Amino acid sequence: MLLFLQIAGIIFAIVGALFNIFKKKWCWLFWLVANVFFIWIYILSGLHVSIVLQFVYIAMNIYGWIKWSKGDNNEKDKHA
Repeated sequence: MLLFLQIAGIIFAIVGALFNIFKKKWCWLFWLVANVFFIWIYILSGLHVSIVLQFVYIAMNIYGWIKWSKGDNNEKDKHA
């Protein structure tokens, strides 16, 4: 089961990265799902401190989804 969770988490993270390349806001949802898979993996593996980091990533995913949904067209945000 652990292997299935790892593969699923990696697939969702890669798809999220591909959506990000094409600037699709769905990348945030795919990364959120990947983080949920990684939380599950860390629970089963006993890596409880790493779960906290995944919750930080989930908070950033929610923020990114909201920010991209607003359609902020600020020029300085476009050039990293």
